[in-house]
Amino acid sequence: MLLKYVERDQIFRKSVKIRPVEEIINIQIFRPLAHFLLIYIKDLSIKPEWIVIFHTLIVIISAFILFYSNSYFENFLVFVLLQFKTVLDNLDGQLARYKEIQSILGRYLDTIMDYLGNLAIFLSIGLKHNEIILCLISFYVLTWVLSYDFNLERLYKGLGIEQKYQKLNALERFFKLLYDFLLGYQDYLIIVFEKFLWVKKGRKDDFWKREYLYFTANMGLSTQLFVLGVFTLFGLEKFYLYLPFFCAFIIIMLIIYRLFR
Repeated sequence: MLLKYVERDQIFRKSVKIRPVEEIINIQIFRPLAHFLLIYIKDLSIKPEWIVIFHTLIVIISAFILFYSNSYFENFLVFVLLQFKTVLDNLDGQLARYKEIQSILGRYLDTIMDYLGNLAIFLSIGLKHNEIILCLISFYVLTWVLSYDFNLERLYKGLGIEQKYQKLNALERFFKLLYDFLLGYQDYLIIVFEKFLWVKKGRKDDFWKREYLYFTANMGLSTQLFVLGVFTLFGLEKFYLYLPFFCAFIIIMLIIYRLFR
């Protein structure tokens, strides 16, 4: 894929966040595409937070088009916009790491904006197909799937509940409080649950193995939006509402396997 053309580039190596297990479609396609954009904007006065706001607007526009779409061209436009959103979603982080300007604000703003964008997409599908209850439940399940991916990786790396930041400005404090309200409790409950299973398993050193991350990492948002785009191309976006349940089922099976293997 595209990765082989950029993986030796020093700018790429500096800008990419190294994960224990990479989301395949992300590292092979979307991060290299983001790298090509980074080459052009790295010397401009563009803040990563601006890119976050921009790609959130793109996904919200995609949701509106999806709601009203009744032609292949409109479906194709939604597909393209969603993939462009994913490229930009990688670009904001790569720009921050390249310029060494990672921030607490960026960490929480990015997550909250993804949350809002996902909600817009689910509401669009739910309203279009008169499945509003299903769409809200499915959206909520997706938030847990993405949280499990985030926290299982942290546990693998020997980390637990995120540290509490002492010095936050008003804007950072606002987005952190919003994050804690919307998603922070999920992080806490997942960590507590996983630690409980770890103790029950006899504090096994390999309870959080790298192999398990191959499942959760590839349920990430990049893959989710790519699948949605493909479904939309064929006018089957309603089936996307069932994808979070399938991912949750895989996670439950993984938990059972890890506990009783």
